[in-house]
Amino acid sequence: GSRGVAQDLARARRFFRQAADKGDPAAASWYGYMLARGLGGERDADAAEASLRVGEAHGHDVALNGLGLLKLAARQPKEASAYFKQASEKSNYDALYNLGLAHLDWDGLDDSEHALFAALLADVAGGTKKQQRDATLKAQRAIQFFSLAARSGHVRALHKVGRLYAAGLGGGAAGCEDAAAALKTVAERGPWVAHLAAAYAKFRRGDALGARLLYARLAHSGYEVAQSNAAWLLRRDPDANQRDALSLYDQAARQGNAEAAVVLGDMYYYGLAGPDDPPDYVAAVDKYQAAHDLRHARAAFNLAWCYQRGYGVQQIDFHLAKRHYGSAAEFSPDASWPARLALLSLYFDWALHILATARPADKPSTPLPDSDDLLIAACATALAILLAARLARRAAAPPLPPPAEEEADENSAGPLGHRPQDGRPGV
Repeated sequence: GSRGVAQDLARARRFFRQAADKGDPAAASWYGYMLARGLGGERDADAAEASLRVGEAHGHDVALNGLGLLKLAARQPKEASAYFKQASEKSNYDALYNLGLAHLDWDGLDDSEHALFAALLADVAGGTKKQQRDATLKAQRAIQFFSLAARSGHVRALHKVGRLYAAGLGGGAAGCEDAAAALKTVAERGPWVAHLAAAYAKFRRGDALGARLLYARLAHSGYEVAQSNAAWLLRRDPDANQRDALSLYDQAARQGNAEAAVVLGDMYYYGLAGPDDPPDYVAAVDKYQAAHDLRHARAAFNLAWCYQRGYGVQQIDFHLAKRHYGSAAEFSPDASWPARLALLSLYFDWALHILATARPADKPSTPLPDSDDLLIAACATALAILLAARLARRAAAPPLPPPAEEEADENSAGPLGHRPQDGRPGV
C-alpha cells in the first residue's frame, strides 16, 4: 500500500508467486513469508518452507525471518531465535520485533500475538508473586529487542515499548513520559497523516488559508508538525491573532520541537505576542533554555546574549555567556564565526565590568561608554590605522625604473617570446 497504490494482499501474493515461479529468489522469499503468516490467503506451512528455502539459499533476510516464524509455530524456539538473529544482522527490523515476542513465548501466529501480550500485562497487574516475577523478567528481556526495532521506526515495536513502559516494565527510569512519547509516535503514523500532505499541497498551490485550516485541524489532534506549520502561517498573516500562533508554538515546543521553542522565545523577547504585549525576558530565557537542552545552536547563542546583558536572568554572568557561545559553535558549525564575533563583544563587556568594579568606593564614578559603542570605535580606529599605514607605505616606495632597452641579436627572443632557431623567425 505505497506509492499511490492501494493495499491488496491477495494480488501481491499472486504477483510474488508468479515471479517466484520464474526463479526470482527475492519474490520466493516474500511469497513464502506471506504463506507463513497467512497474508492474502490461507496459511500453508509446507509450501511456505519450500519457498523460503529458496530465498535462504541466496541469503535473503525476509526468508530467514519467515523460517523463524515457522520454527516458532513448530515449538522450536532456539532454532527460531537463530533465524531471527541472522535476519536482524541483515537489518531486518521485523526479525528484531519477532525476537522480542519469542522471549514472551510467542507461537509465531498473528492471531495469538495480542492475546499473549494481554496475558502478560494481566500477570503483572494481578497475578501471583511468581507470575509477576516471571512476567517481569520476560518483559525486560523482550523490551531490549523491541527498543532496537523501535529506534528504526518499527511501529508495532514502538507500540509494545509504550505499553510496557506504561505498565512499569521498562526497567530503569522509564515511565509515563517515555510511554507517552512512544505511543504518540504510533498514533501519528495513522492514515490521517495523509492530511499533512494535502495541507502542504495547498500551500504549494498558493492557498495559504486552506493549508492553515488543514494544519489547524491536525494541530488540535496533537500533531507537532501541524502545530508549528499552522503557527508559521499565522505569523505571516498580519490580520491573524498572534496569540493563536503563540499557543501553537507552545504546544509544539512541549512536544520537543526545538525550533518552535526558539521562535517562542523570540516572540517573548521582542514582545511579538500581541500589539500591546511588552517583552518578557524571563519567559524568553525559559524557552531558549528548553531549546538549548535539545542542542539547538541559535537557542544557545540567544541564551548567551541574555546572560551577557542580564536579560531575564538574576544577574549578568559572563562565564555562563562564554560557555553558551561555545555550545552554539559546538551544536552547529555554521554558528562558529558568529560565536567568535560575539565573544569580542563579551570581552569588551567583561573588561568594562572589571574596570567599573575596580574603582575605589570613595571616588565619584562616571558612567562608562556602552561596550557596543566601544567595539564600533575600536574597529573604526583599527581600520583607519591600517588605511593610513597602507597609504604611507605606498607614498614612501621608490618609483619603478624605466624598462631597459635590449639590443636585438640573433639570440634574443622573438616577438612572442620564442627564440628563433636556425635562422627561422619566432612563432
